Parts: sequence; structure tokens; C-alpha cells
Amino acid sequence: MQVNTNKEDLEVTFREVYASYLHKVRFFAFNYLQDQQAAKCVAQEVFITVWENRDSVIFDENIMGYLLTVTKNKCLNLLRRKKTESSFNNFKKEQYDRDSLNYMALKDSSSTDLYAKEVEKIFRASVDQMPEKIKEAFLMNRFNNFKYTEIAEKQRVNIKTIEYRMMCALKILRNNLKDYLPLL
Repeated sequence: MQVNTNKEDLEVTFREVYASYLHKVRFFAFNYLQDQQAAKCVAQEVFITVWENRDSVIFDENIMGYLLTVTKNKCLNLLRRKKTESSFNNFKKEQYDRDSLNYMALKDSSSTDLYAKEVEKIFRASVDQMPEKIKEAFLMNRFNNFKYTEIAEKQRVNIKTIEYRMMCALKILRNNLKDYLPLL
């Protein structure tokens, strides 16, 4: 190949390089990508890069090395991008599947209603089994919004006694509901 340093001859030289090396660049890209269409696209991108950098590219007997280096870099960039897209698509698919299951579970209110009724039944039975003074303190605090000091005044006991009674009430509830509400 003849080295052209004249700016006017760059287009002619580029056409010669394109005609001579297009198939080699495409084949090299195919070996990286194992995809004929992607290899064609990468080969086109390589020659676009060469054209855009034509003023700094030296068109001599080492042009093949330059073309293969550009091709390799473009292939690696494409493979990284595909890997990132694949990871993102897998994440989005998993998220979609999870959201679909949540939606279906929420849509089927019969099982939710049944679960809520069962928890309520156990809650009521737990409150009923509490000793009278503990039950009274618990109901005043949780359902009538009385403060511990107010309950202590009404029941004529020390505030520490109310704290103990509330601790006992919550312990009973925690024990009876442990299978239904694991965060209690």
C-alpha cells in the first residue's frame, strides 16, 4: 500500500483501506462476538472511527494492526454493554415477577381476609385469657389511649405496676401470635 500524506488523497486511500480490509475486520469481529449482524455493525463502526480520525491515522503497512486494535476495543465495549443490558433485563424481569405475585396476592383478598380474621380471633382470645387487672390496663392503654400515669391513678397503683401489667399483656400476645406475626 502506498502512504499518502496529501490531504486530497486521504479519501482515495480510505476507500482502498475499506475495500481491502472490510472482510478481515468483519471476520475478526465475528470471532469475538459470534454474531454476524453485530460483526457487520462493529466493522462499520471501525471504519467510521478511521474516517473521523483520518487526519491522525497513518495509512501505511501497519494499518491492519490499527484496524484490529480498534475492532477489538469496539467488540469488548459491545460485549460489556450487552452484559450490562442482560443483567439489567434479568433484574427487571425478576422485579416484574415479584411485583406480579404481590399484585395477585393483594388482588385475592379472600386469603388476606381469612388470615386477618384468624389473627383477630387469636388476639381476642389472648385478651380474654389475660388476668382482669392486666386486661383492664392493656385495654385502657391500647384502645382508650390512656397514658400509664392515668391508668395508675384510675387503678390506684404505682406506675411501675402498670408497666409490669403492660409487659405481661404484651408477652401473652407475643406468645399467642408468634406464628402469625413473626416480627412481634
